[in-house]
Amino acid sequence: MTLTRFLAITTFFCCAVLSAVAQTFNAGDYGTVSLHLKADTLGLANGASVSNWGGLTVATGVTNGATAPTYVLSDAGFNSKPVVQFTAASRNVLAATGVNYTAQTIFAVASLDSTAVSLAGLLSGGADNLNIRRNNTTNFYRSPGQGVNTGDFCGVVAGGALSVNNVASGSYTNSAAHLVVSTAGSPQVYANFWLGSANPTLARHWQGKIAEVSATVQKRNSCRYKSGPCFTEKKRRE
Repeated sequence: MTLTRFLAITTFFCCAVLSAVAQTFNAGDYGTVSLHLKADTLGLANGASVSNWGGLTVATGVTNGATAPTYVLSDAGFNSKPVVQFTAASRNVLAATGVNYTAQTIFAVASLDSTAVSLAGLLSGGADNLNIRRNNTTNFYRSPGQGVNTGDFCGVVAGGALSVNNVASGSYTNSAAHLVVSTAGSPQVYANFWLGSANPTLARHWQGKIAEVSATVQKRNSCRYKSGPCFTEKKRRE
C-alpha cells in the first residue's frame, strides 16, 4: 500500500469518526441539560402519532380536546431528517405536569407556517407563561424589540434575549427550518411544560414542525455547533 493511499484511508476513517461523534448529543456543549427532545430518537413509522415524546404526552383539558402530532420520517426542509408535525386545526399539543424543568437557555430547531395564528406557541409553562411564541402575526418571535413581555421566557425578568439563526431578535422565513435560542435573565422553573400551545383555553396552537428542543440550566448566548440543536441546524444549512 502506498503512503498516499494509506493517508487517504486514514483521513476517511478519522472524518467518519468525527462525524459520528459530532452527531451525538453532548451535554457538555450546553451545560446542565434539564430537557432534550429529538425527533430522530422516536423511531416511529412515517405518519405515526407521537403520543409520547420524552415523557410529554397528549395534553388534557384543552378546549375541544388535544390530539397527538404526527411523525415525519424524512423532511427535505430539515436535511431529510425526522421531524414532528404540529397541526393547529387538530390541536396537536404535548405536555408534562409536575416536571420542574429548570432552564435559563432553550434551544429549538423548528419551522412555522404562514397560516399560523397570532401568538402561535412553540412552548410554554401551560399557563400562558414562560412562552416562546410568535410575535402577533409577524415573522418574528416575541423578543426584545418585538413585543416581548413578562409572559415570555426571554421577558419574564430583565436581561433575557432571543435569536433566530444567531441573529438577535431576528426574523424567520415561513415554513423554513430555523434555530431559536432563547435566554432568560435568570434560571426559570417550568413546573409544567407544554409543547405546541400556551395553555388549555387559548387557541394559539403551533402550525409547523419541530425537530429538536433542549433546555439548559446555564445561560448560553450562542451555539458551539458540536452537537444537539445547534449541530442539527448547522448540518441542515450545509
